[in-house]
Amino acid sequence: MAGGFRLCYNRGLRDDGNMKGSIRITAKIGASGDITKATTSGGKGLSDQVVACLVQRVETTQFPPPCGGGATVVIPISFFPPP
Repeated sequence: MAGGFRLCYNRGLRDDGNMKGSIRITAKIGASGDITKATTSGGKGLSDQVVACLVQRVETTQFPPPCGGGATVVIPISFFPPP
């Protein structure tokens, strides 16, 4: 997912070259490994478009089926503009 996250951020940098921020995406994984829900916390400093792109990347990710029928994963992401 890291490459997709970077792509989302790089698109946002085109509009704001100083954009920086951190976000946590909590993903609920269903029994088949599909994402059933993705929610965010934080995200201050990131544009709405970047946040939406990040969530979409997570929602379209397929995980291996978890033991026990489901799981929750918290994904912390931080972005800083290049020097």
